[in-house]
Parts: sequence; C-alpha cells; structure tokens
Amino acid sequence: MACDIIRYIDCECQPLGISFHPTKPIVAAALVNGCVEWHTYSEDEIQTDNDGETLLSSITVFENQETNSSTTEYTSPNQTETQTPKPKTNLTKTNSCRAVSFGTTHDTHLLYACGNNGSLVCIDINTSSILWRIENAHPHGINRMLHFPASPSPAAEDTDTDTQSEDVTRRKTQQARFLATGDDEGMVRLWDTQLCHPESAEVARSKKLPLL
Repeated sequence: MACDIIRYIDCECQPLGISFHPTKPIVAAALVNGCVEWHTYSEDEIQTDNDGETLLSSITVFENQETNSSTTEYTSPNQTETQTPKPKTNLTKTNSCRAVSFGTTHDTHLLYACGNNGSLVCIDINTSSILWRIENAHPHGINRMLHFPASPSPAAEDTDTDTQSEDVTRRKTQQARFLATGDDEGMVRLWDTQLCHPESAEVARSKKLPLL
C-alpha cells in the first residue's frame, strides 16, 4: 500500500520523539539539544513567504550545564618534584528533551515534555511559555510519556439534556487529567496534572505514584 508524503519537516537538530495534536494539523518534536518545536503540516497555514516554513514556534526547556573539572597536583613517575596543577576545563552536560505529548480533551493547548535529567515540563503552545516544571520527577532519565485521553461518552440516557451534558464534560475532564511517564530503569509514574502547577509543584511531586 503506497503512502503519500504530506510534507517534509526540518527540525533544528535530531528529534528524539514526536506528538501529533489531537485536533489540529500540528506536530511537536522533542530535540536532542533540549528544545521543543511545533510545526504545522497544513498547506493553508504554512508561511508561503518564507520558503514554505512549517515552524510555528520553539522553546528551550532543558538547558545545557557547564561544570568545572577537579584539579589536583601530581608527581611525575620520573621526578620527585610536584608538578604544576593542570588547569581547570569546562565540561558541558548535555540535557536533551526525549519525549513530548499533547494534552487531550480540554487541554489541547498544553504540551508536556520530559528529558534525560528526569524533569517534567508543561508548555502552553499558545504563548510559547513554560507553565510549570517538576525537577527530578524521576531519579533517572525519562524516555516515554502519555497523556490519557477521555473515554468515549456512554450511550444517552433518559435524563435532562443539560444535566447529562454537564456530567459528561465533568467526567471527561476528570479522566483526562492523568499523565504517565516512564524512565530508563523501567519505572512508570502516574501524575495528576491538576496538581501540577506553579503554586503546588512540590505537592504534585509528593503525590507521584510509582506503578512499576
């Protein structure tokens, strides 16, 4: 069965994971340099005045860190005098973004990202800003994540239409609040995203549930 290529999308560097928006022609990419990009693959939205640019926006979520190597005096095997210490060198620790996952139901403007430093981040793609961040969400690098979608609505019952609609909306909102993450050592954690916001990041971290 032949497949047609809709469009090639060029990222700044190597992507490690992607996620498709549940309702819009947008795809997000987690990059090895710690950035997240989201592109459109809709011909109507692509900027024709910029050589068909697909990039909508990008943001750095995990920055590289520089550390100094330790320096100690040493004695050469053929000499008795202590040699001059070696100069310090700056070592760069690369933090990569490994996976991304769009929110579902009423949170489709949210994009979740995780990295090899074990941190978890929530991005608002409408403002290209980070809403909250949980450092050390896992003791090891996170490589997989999934935002749980709401289950299909049950068959209509003989009840008031407005009341039924409110119940369905409430149930879907409650179902679509969970995010699962998995790390390099096989641990999976379940997060309640309603607890994950700037004012209660520590509370959210304390309520993480190891499943495996």
